[in-house]
Amino acid sequence: MFEYFGVMPDLTALLDAIIDAEPPLDDPEGRAELETMRLMRNALDHQIVTRAAQLDRLRVAERSHSTLRRLLMDMGFPPAAASRIVRIVARVSALDVVKGHAADGRLSTEIVDAIVRGINHIESVAA
Repeated sequence: MFEYFGVMPDLTALLDAIIDAEPPLDDPEGRAELETMRLMRNALDHQIVTRAAQLDRLRVAERSHSTLRRLLMDMGFPPAAASRIVRIVARVSALDVVKGHAADGRLSTEIVDAIVRGINHIESVAA
């Protein structure tokens, strides 16, 4: 879809293209495009988690006497989404298979979060 030059494509141009997108006239059910949009959403959510993990590794929030959750909320993420991102950031590096499926858009952040919460629960019960 996009030529790769070793850097991320212009996100503003992608956003503009998505905002301007109209439903296709030749797909009355809209299934093909909707499936692609679902994969895009999941892949974008994974990129958000990846960027949040980078902020966490760089201790950006800590240096400003805050938390990653608060930093995300200050950026406009709803509290529930910020909490979900923080839970995933804390655990996903140890879940390579899950991370791989999330990266290609096959798993939503809601499913990844459910997996993370499930593992956390198992560990707390087993401890």
